[in-house]
Amino acid sequence: MTRRALARSLAIATMLVVAACGGTTSGGAAKTNAAVAIVPGGPHPYFEPMRQAIVDAKTDFSLTKGTFEVPTDWKQDLQNQLLTSLAAQGYDGFGIFPTDGNAANGIVTQLAAKNYPVIAVGGCIAEPTKTTFCIANQRRRHADHDHRHRQGRTDR
Repeated sequence: MTRRALARSLAIATMLVVAACGGTTSGGAAKTNAAVAIVPGGPHPYFEPMRQAIVDAKTDFSLTKGTFEVPTDWKQDLQNQLLTSLAAQGYDGFGIFPTDGNAANGIVTQLAAKNYPVIAVGGCIAEPTKTTFCIANQRRRHADHDHRHRQGRTDR
């Protein structure tokens, strides 16, 4: 996914989080009640376009608050702590790239129990999950399938 496509996906995800929080996406001077946090699993240049995208989304969608926060390392417990802290600060909609597609379900379940929408951006969370939805490509899955096919294997 290119940086531009990633930023566009984030804008779409933010719009959907705003709608899920009960806000509108019509723009204008009225603020929504949505406070949206974008939290990737750890530091990586891939996520840097999200930093400006949430700033733009805050203006474009008149968010009450919008932030981009990154855990210091790729550890699920660090991402969980950051998400818990942001929820305590009043953020009520989240876009995340999960550190661990299985272990992330715990924090997602906690946030969903408070009726906070959680959208997985760039990487999905293992089913069953309480995420609102996931925006990601399946490039690796297709690459793995193509590799097996070239080796004469037909299993998935």
